Amino acid sequence: MVRTTSPLLERYLAIRVLVATVVLGSILVTQVVAQEVLSVRPLYTLIIYVLTYSLVSVFLYLALGFRTGLLYLQFLLDLSAITALVYLTGAYRSPMSILYVLFIAVSGLALSRAGLFRLAAAAVIFYGLMVLGVLFRWLPVYASEWFPVDPEPSKPALYNLLLHLTAFLLTAWLVSIPTEHARRSQRQAVEEHQKLQHTQEVLQFVVQQFPAGLILTDTQGRISFANSMAQAILRTFPGTDDQPWWERLGVTLDGTAFQTESTWHFRSTSPLGQTYDILGSRFPDVSRGSFWWLWILRDVTEDLKRQRQEQLHERMRATAEMAAGLAHEIKNPLAAIHAAVQLLARQGRPEDQEVIEILLKETARLRDVIDHFVRFASPAPLNVRVFPLAQVVGDVVRLAQMIPTGDGPVQWLTEVLPESLTLRADENQIKQVLWNLIVNALQAMPRGGTLRLKARQEGHWVHLSVQDTGSGIPPERLRTLFQPFQPSSTGGLGLGLAIVYNIVQAHGGYIEVTSRPQQGTRFDIWLPSGMV
Repeated sequence: MVRTTSPLLERYLAIRVLVATVVLGSILVTQVVAQEVLSVRPLYTLIIYVLTYSLVSVFLYLALGFRTGLLYLQFLLDLSAITALVYLTGAYRSPMSILYVLFIAVSGLALSRAGLFRLAAAAVIFYGLMVLGVLFRWLPVYASEWFPVDPEPSKPALYNLLLHLTAFLLTAWLVSIPTEHARRSQRQAVEEHQKLQHTQEVLQFVVQQFPAGLILTDTQGRISFANSMAQAILRTFPGTDDQPWWERLGVTLDGTAFQTESTWHFRSTSPLGQTYDILGSRFPDVSRGSFWWLWILRDVTEDLKRQRQEQLHERMRATAEMAAGLAHEIKNPLAAIHAAVQLLARQGRPEDQEVIEILLKETARLRDVIDHFVRFASPAPLNVRVFPLAQVVGDVVRLAQMIPTGDGPVQWLTEVLPESLTLRADENQIKQVLWNLIVNALQAMPRGGTLRLKARQEGHWVHLSVQDTGSGIPPERLRTLFQPFQPSSTGGLGLGLAIVYNIVQAHGGYIEVTSRPQQGTRFDIWLPSGMV
């Protein structure tokens, strides 16, 4: 059980011991000076009584901690002590009855309005029982020359009883007005503090969960605060070092400009390849006479990638429209030219046959180019059905293994997880995607290598990857890799990867490529597993 404390009760116990000692000690000194006023023994008994229950209360508080019942017990014991003192100093004629009023007034610091009225009622009961006890001779009367025996005590006793009843209740009411106001103000202050604390907790949660990095620094770039996202980006924590935060991103900034500039905006790429859009704002620190900088680091890597994908998609669409128009304009004249050349081949002179053969071959090649244009610009509609992916991968791999390779052997590694994995898509077009990527991979490994083809379920997506250990793709080609008519390692028109891109887009998927020179290339394709 947790022991609770109460500074109010502690002060109350200490003040009571002090007051009891001073008040009762003063009466004792008066008794010594004027021995005829009161008998000494009852005062000694009262002093011992007050000090005894005070010490017992202290021990109970130390042992049990704060208890509401213990607090009310103190009030009742003090009322009994005050009543005993009033009784010993003249009963209903005693000037010490003012202690009731003082006691009720002081208790307003600890009690509510209802508690004060209950305490006033208890004081009336204690005082009334004492007065009635004296009137009806239930209690012996302590008489002296200051307080002689009253031959007719009923009238002054009842008058004093009514007077004290009114005084006790009036005191309780008057004291409760400022105490209730103070208590209400305290409750409001506590509620406002709780609201403020709750707001601070919410703001702290929002700052920590903010989807961008937030950094608070001085003008030297030393971190004073960083939310969880910023800590993950910079891989550091506030106070761990005095290094300017931007150096962790490999950025060089002119620190002297922080004294004059109010905002700062730039873009940076970290050593890990992440691109960040960084915005800084300066605001004054009045207490220190300097400035703080608040930096917002937003990861725009995926945004830039998505923009490039959209731009590529727009260029592909425009190219496809151009190719469709070009094929339409060229196809019919080309057919006429080819027919005319065939006619010349039948009717021409023998010495012209060599030139005619060249013309036939070139027109046939140009017709193939137009057919590629048509297939790229006007792809066939999707014939969607559910098929086992392992079987499709196996068919394409067996066919690709018949392609003559270069000087070295190719190691084939295929994996489909789970083996029962199915895909809802156009089977022939998915075969075309795999075929184009595998052919490119084989062309990139003229001296042999390893070709890995994997397919696995990832949530609602099917992830296909084709990876080789070839020469890789130069970095300057990666941005335009899927655009048509790019330089082709196969000697073709450079439409293979553009067709792959179109097929993946038509299925609602997306494709990414990762390549390093002399280390190989990997194509990753994600397709919805349940496309309708």
